[in-house]
Amino acid sequence: MEIFTVLVETSILTSIINRTNLQQYLNSTYNKVSDTRKRILKENFTMESSNSPLIILLGGSSGTGKTTLANALVQEFGLAHHLSTGFVREAISAVLPTQESKLLSGFTFDAWKLMPEPDGDDRVLNGAIAQTQLLKPAIEACISRSVREGASLVMEGTHLLPGIFDPKILGVSIFCILDVPDRSVLIKRSMGPTHKSRNLDENQLDSIIQLQEAYVRLGEEYGLPIIVNTDLEQTVDQVKGLINLKFRN
Repeated sequence: MEIFTVLVETSILTSIINRTNLQQYLNSTYNKVSDTRKRILKENFTMESSNSPLIILLGGSSGTGKTTLANALVQEFGLAHHLSTGFVREAISAVLPTQESKLLSGFTFDAWKLMPEPDGDDRVLNGAIAQTQLLKPAIEACISRSVREGASLVMEGTHLLPGIFDPKILGVSIFCILDVPDRSVLIKRSMGPTHKSRNLDENQLDSIIQLQEAYVRLGEEYGLPIIVNTDLEQTVDQVKGLINLKFRN
């Protein structure tokens, strides 16, 4: 009987200790979560105190990591929408007349091949510009809707060419051009997981490099931040810095 009583009392005591430890654990976890949330709010106070939605544009050629970065920013900031201009191209090409939709049937770096007069040193850039001009109304309409509804958006794609889109007029928070200075890495990425169905030849790879050079040149000309995207965590931190700077002003 005494043994049974001791066992019961021990069981009850263990239960109380376990409940106490559990409560302490829960309190500790809650405090950690609370502290983390406070830190995040402090880091992003400028964004949360603004009435303007966070609108981020990421431009660059294939292989610069636009999609990967956009996905990371969605997670980092809890953005409402992520849109690729490649999907806009597919949607618009389905409703345009055949002659115009033909120009949208190829990749941005291949668009010059579908133009009436594709010759010239800037033919790759001119093809990208021609394709982008067809998509401009739709892209701007998507941005305008986000601004109008106060919904955060990150848009990325090869059609976000500097000089064609004015971030101030559109109400864009940040317009960045991504770059990968090591062109061999750029080429490897352009045929990576997000482009795994592509089978590109040497001429197409050269066009990607030419287009990226044009992006960087135009980005510098129009005063856009050029972000070297070789380390995802560092790139996210750079974008966060640009966002805080933007919303402080």
